[in-house]
Amino acid sequence: MTSQSSQQILDRWNGFVTKVTQRLNEITAEADAGFAGMLADPALDTIAFGNAMTALDVRKKDLDQKLSNTFSEQVAIQLAMDTKAEQQAQATLAKALWWMEETWERYRTKKNVELVQTLWTRLEKVWSKPVACVRCGSELQRTIFHKAESVTCRHCSAVNSVTPDPAVYNYFAVAPHYYAEAMALEHRFAVENFKRKLHDEREVRVHVHDDWRDTNLEELLQWEALEKAYWTTYFAAQARIVPMSEDEQKTWVATRMQPLYDYDFNQRNVWRKYKGLP
Repeated sequence: MTSQSSQQILDRWNGFVTKVTQRLNEITAEADAGFAGMLADPALDTIAFGNAMTALDVRKKDLDQKLSNTFSEQVAIQLAMDTKAEQQAQATLAKALWWMEETWERYRTKKNVELVQTLWTRLEKVWSKPVACVRCGSELQRTIFHKAESVTCRHCSAVNSVTPDPAVYNYFAVAPHYYAEAMALEHRFAVENFKRKLHDEREVRVHVHDDWRDTNLEELLQWEALEKAYWTTYFAAQARIVPMSEDEQKTWVATRMQPLYDYDFNQRNVWRKYKGLP
């Protein structure tokens, strides 16, 4: 049973956590007007937009650090003699950190998609703009619109170097990743929630039951499936913006999955046995 003094510490801690997490909502609300102004600017600068987003990310990480430092430097020490209360406070910390991460990622990807949509409306005005042959002036028959290409004039056979409008470059520099990231976000959350679940369950096994067994094969297979679903969704979304065959998408998925195998799964005995690895 939690003592009265421990409960008072927990109450103060809970109030502090609430105040810090609410601050994240205030920060994003304050940023809305700034992003709206940037998106309405005819001279929209994607680099400045990205810098503003990075600055917000730093402020969010500062809140994370504030919570973590307060717990380790004050709360954990004050509750050192009350294990149950300390675990309760630590659970509150973990829940708050994940809430802020999820809240921030939803905000960040939403604003990035708004950037992509804004760039697209401007792209439409120059996308199909005719390009004339430098020799005879005939309209060139282009096949690639998102990057530079060499086009041979069908009338005079002159080879023309065609460079897209800067608006096209701006769009394709950010749109594939930002759009795919947003479309696959729920899959990313599913992966992270599953990893947190595995971690929490192992903590209980070790500290409560003194059971040190590792993640089992079924859990690893579930983890693998969630990771693969994320990357499959991510590259399928990218393919809606930049040309990419199904085979190319599968190759990219395999490339992104490989670090998980190399640096995690292949280090586990149960996985090596399953895969027949030495």
